[in-house]
Amino acid sequence: MHRSPPPPPSTAPSTSTGSKPNDSAQSAHHHQAHHIEEFGQVHNVQHRDADSQHSDAAPPPLRSRDALTRRNLGRKVLAALFERRHLQQYYASEVLYRTAQRRTVAPDELFLDLVLVGGIAALGHELRENFHSWKDVEKFFLLFAAIYSSWRTVILLWNLWGIKKDLFEKLVIYAVFTCLIGIALGAHGAFQDGIRPIAISLPYLAAAFVRSERATRILYWIPLGLQFVAIFFTGSVYRFLHRNRPGSTRLAVAIELMVEKYEVLTMIVLGESVLGILFEAGKFLTKEGAQLDRLYGVAAASTAMLYCLQTLYVNVDGCIVKGGQHAIRYKVVFGIVWSQLHTLYHMALILFATGLGISIHDVMLPSEKSESARWAVVVVMRAATGGKGAVAPGFGDKERWLFSVGWGMSMIMSAAMGVLHYGGPRAASRRYRVATRVVVATGVMVGLPFTRLRADVYLGVHTAVVVLLTVAEFILAHMDRMGFFRSEGSSKASSGWGVSFDDGEGGESADAPSRPEEVQLQGGGDMPEELSLALRRRLCRGHCSRLVAVRRAVSGGDGGDAAV
Repeated sequence: MHRSPPPPPSTAPSTSTGSKPNDSAQSAHHHQAHHIEEFGQVHNVQHRDADSQHSDAAPPPLRSRDALTRRNLGRKVLAALFERRHLQQYYASEVLYRTAQRRTVAPDELFLDLVLVGGIAALGHELRENFHSWKDVEKFFLLFAAIYSSWRTVILLWNLWGIKKDLFEKLVIYAVFTCLIGIALGAHGAFQDGIRPIAISLPYLAAAFVRSERATRILYWIPLGLQFVAIFFTGSVYRFLHRNRPGSTRLAVAIELMVEKYEVLTMIVLGESVLGILFEAGKFLTKEGAQLDRLYGVAAASTAMLYCLQTLYVNVDGCIVKGGQHAIRYKVVFGIVWSQLHTLYHMALILFATGLGISIHDVMLPSEKSESARWAVVVVMRAATGGKGAVAPGFGDKERWLFSVGWGMSMIMSAAMGVLHYGGPRAASRRYRVATRVVVATGVMVGLPFTRLRADVYLGVHTAVVVLLTVAEFILAHMDRMGFFRSEGSSKASSGWGVSFDDGEGGESADAPSRPEEVQLQGGGDMPEELSLALRRRLCRGHCSRLVAVRRAVSGGDGGDAAV
């Protein structure tokens, strides 16, 4: 990778986003918040033209097309089809270099999201049609993790190197599509003997040649466990490099792009769940004697639950109040855990949608007073379809547990991701909101499956609980955002389950002196005099840990744009 040498290190680390701007650009930027501040403050920002470090040579003077040789034209075409790739952001000598432009999700990324969601939706449909024991849920879990890990690897590479839209990238992405579709379409035979698993288990080739189903399941569990072990290994390596080799070059991810990516994927997963609800409900529209009012009520309640889950994820747990920081910027380990928890969160959403489909099917079956007559209808309908599972089984114990566990884990995983963010002094109600949600969701998830409620009543209880919790938390989150419960000047303000500023591990408590506003460091120069004096005073007062925390928050030691 061609890169000009970094500027001389300053007294304090800084964040660089481009070559040295002119005076007019500097003055304009002082009055405009940079987009990297959206998920928490980063001080001592130095704006540089990061792309200029890798800029190609100046184009040759204009010449006629006829004067160009075929060899030069061929080189240009080859360079356009296989473009050179450069890191979009990285740390060098305690300075974060990154592109100045805000990066957004590209169309190729959205298409990959659609393929991913289509694949995991196919796994959910296969589970719904062949849900005989908890081994089927285990198979869904393992195949889901295989698909999701492939998607996450591609997204991480795109985040680091950017999207070039050249031929090489198109071919690689199509190969990934083939693997994802193969896993989704062959889920029913993934653990069988024979040649078929070879086409299904491309990400786990060893499992394709094992004859034992038990050994195959173990081989799928091993890489899944290694992914979670890598969380702590990666964080430890990063902290070691930061503390012992501060001048080393380290990779970093773009927070705004990573957060937007997971939000978009979550919206697509929820949209697929809504589509599944409408598809299940649409099966009964043309049937004779269909109860449209009952059908509309079930569909409205199901959509309300999914919309509440979306509100909790985006507007409550994903809200960063003033003085807070996103988990990726707050601590490296927290950022990795936050991204990994999305695997369990999206898996819970698919399980919940699968349980919703079964409950809707059960609600819309003819509700005779006699249970034996009701099951007679099910038997007749199955016989009419050849007994191939076109009619879902009744809403029994397994189906109740599937529905409730998917519902409860969706709420708990969303709360866990919200707790990983540093709340700041304004997040006064977060600990009470999260504790209440976890207790209520766990109680409903564990207790309600033991009841013998009808499917429609069962659906209504879950809807009422999630709506009440969402409305209450939405109001409290807005009150926190406005500083209703406590002000930032309070000496006893709590960060809401955040680590205190004085422990030397990042975070900020309200009794610590407020951090300086954004400082423009041009060309890697010396630290401004007023900032230097402020840090010296803190050091003289014995606040060494606070100084370390400031440096980490700025340079990304346990926060910043998280290093990989």
